[in-house]
Amino acid sequence: MSKGYHRMSLAEREELSILYVQGESLQAIARSLNRSPSTLSRELSRNRAGFYYRAVTAQCKAARRCYRKPRKLVVDGPLPSSHPLPQACAPPPSCEWSLGSFGHWFVHLSS
Repeated sequence: MSKGYHRMSLAEREELSILYVQGESLQAIARSLNRSPSTLSRELSRNRAGFYYRAVTAQCKAARRCYRKPRKLVVDGPLPSSHPLPQACAPPPSCEWSLGSFGHWFVHLSS
């Protein structure tokens, strides 16, 4: 098995589909494709529709996942000191507090 990761090609997916339908084990398919059995298991679980695995459909799904924009946390800079969020996240002044005193403290900060 090769070092490093590379995506499965359509030809590999076609061969996986044919061998899977023929009833070959994942280990045997992995040896013939020079892939890890866990990679093939993941491929089947992601792209199988019921008991059926279609290579072209799997290729389309993989392409959509590949070009999805990553979710980014946008931070424009530090919050100003006048912003209420840092104050609301600060711990209460004393360590001995109850739920009622915390609620009173929180209402006090939000007003």
